[in-house]
Amino acid sequence: MGGIFFVSGIVKISDLNAFAQAVYAYDILPLFVVNIFAVIVPWIEIVSGLCLVVGFWTKSNALILFVLLSSFIIAIGVNLFRGVDLACGCFALDGLGGGLVEALIRDVFLMVIMVLLFFSQSRICFRTVEAEAFLKTILSRRQREH
Repeated sequence: MGGIFFVSGIVKISDLNAFAQAVYAYDILPLFVVNIFAVIVPWIEIVSGLCLVVGFWTKSNALILFVLLSSFIIAIGVNLFRGVDLACGCFALDGLGGGLVEALIRDVFLMVIMVLLFFSQSRICFRTVEAEAFLKTILSRRQREH
């Protein structure tokens, strides 16, 4: 699971301007906070994701990512309620990340996994075939673009 967040953060850092525009499009944060959020969030994803991959402070990082996912779910929910249709800007800034409904479903799924990690007695992170396939898909799409 940590690999998903690690790659997501790397993708966002690779084009901070596009990520800041995606954050701005949600029309949730005050303008002066958008760039700060756009710089900080990818680093949280990278560090927490890496910690989950190596099994370091698993519970703390699962909690951090749970809170981060909660903020994403709130932003997505608000925009779904408003009837706004935009690319989520979640995992791929070029629109490959899907729409808001897909992002909401994915984030709820990831949130459930963070809860499982938090309450797990093991320090070993959950690795699934689906997560690894998702990472390979994102990385191959990024490589084809460059």
